[in-house]
Amino acid sequence: AAMCTAPVLKAPDYSKEFVVQTDASEHGIGAVLSQLNEEGLDQPVAFISRRLLPRERRWSAI
Repeated sequence: AAMCTAPVLKAPDYSKEFVVQTDASEHGIGAVLSQLNEEGLDQPVAFISRRLLPRERRWSAI
């Protein structure tokens, strides 16, 4: 069910810590910026993703 509903973005609370989660593949990169809500669950603040350029695909992984 979670894959069928659009996530609700939360306005950032600058008095709380942020959580950054990243992922990458051979073809693209992505990240989620979130904060913990009152229940201790990640609440998304922002999403970002993009396709890698051909020259970037040749870079070595760290």
